[in-house]
Formats: sequence, structure tokens, C-alpha cells
Amino acid sequence: MQTKTKNKALELIRDYLMIVVGSILYVISVKCFAAPMQIPSGGVSGIALLTNYLWNAPIGVVTMALNVPLLLAGFKGLGRDFFCKTMFMIIFSSVLTDMAGFLPAFEGDILLAAIFGGILKGIGYGMIIRTGGTSGGVDVIGKFMYKQIGPVERRTVIGTLTSHDDQYFVEVNGKEYKIVVDSIAVEEQSQNNIYEVTIKYKYSMPTSF
Repeated sequence: MQTKTKNKALELIRDYLMIVVGSILYVISVKCFAAPMQIPSGGVSGIALLTNYLWNAPIGVVTMALNVPLLLAGFKGLGRDFFCKTMFMIIFSSVLTDMAGFLPAFEGDILLAAIFGGILKGIGYGMIIRTGGTSGGVDVIGKFMYKQIGPVERRTVIGTLTSHDDQYFVEVNGKEYKIVVDSIAVEEQSQNNIYEVTIKYKYSMPTSF
């Protein structure tokens, strides 16, 4: 029991250390590359950068103000662990962003700034997401939707493959499914002109019932 509790505590410490490192990488990408070069970004961080460009509003304060309502709305559906880790990331990175004026601004080519900033931000976000938290913003909405919908079910069905109007369909038990095709390969033709076909597809949807 004590060993299990100790392992859980060590795992929690490791997770929060990863969040700290990931947040630092995110702040470096914003303060050294995105903000000084005025590189646009998406989501809440993009809105915070835009307000900074237009009205010189503190990036960290705006980020925190926009994230808190989203987190509170998702608290019930996403759980305490997710809420605490994401809230910690938002507070830590927001405070650090507004305190990190000492970081040097990149003054080179804007393309290089976008590449370096994107790499740092991607690694930082990846470390945070790996712990079970997120960087806040639209990631909270995405996490909530994924939890509600769940992973896409994969299954094998046997039906009649048809093609018309340059589109492919599979008829199964009276229902016709439209296939969004990545590739189709004919594997074998039997004596009865029945083909064994391999279809790689993105998703399918019923077109008739």
C-alpha cells in the first residue's frame, strides 16, 4: 500500500515537472518568437497576442481571463485531475509570460521565427498533454468533445460494393453507406467475377435507411 502511494506521488511530481518544462518552452516560443515578430496564432493564445498587438494588453492576463470560464465549464465533465493540471499550466505560464520581459526577442527572418517558435510550442504542448492536462483554450473543448463522443469505432463489415456518380457505396442489411475513399485496391478475381477488394477509407456514413 505504501509502495503504491509512493509511486503515485512520484508520478504526480513527474507530471507537474513536465507541465513546468512544457510551459517554459511555450513562454519562450511566445516571448522570443511569436510576440516580437507579430506571428498570428490560433485559439485563446492567438486572441491574447492580438490584444497585445492592438492595445498592448498583457498576454498572460488576457490568456488567464479567457481560459478560466472554459475550465470552470469543463470541470464537471473532465474531472479534478485534468482541471488541476490545466489550471496549473495556465496560471504558471500566464504569470511567467508577463514576467519574462528579460527574454531576448528574435530579430531574424520571420519564417525562421515561425519554425523555431512552432517547434518549441509543439514540444511544450506535447509534454503538457502527455500528463493528462491541456494548454487550455480550445483544447478544453476538444478534450470534452472527445470524452463525450469517444474514439471512432472500427469494424469489418461484408456488403455489396457499388459505384455511381464517381462515388463508392457499400450496401449492408438494406442500408447504403457512402465511403470517403483514401485508396481502393483489387486483390483477387474469382471465376464467378467476384472481387476481393481492400478499401482504405477515412469514414463512412449511411445515405439511406
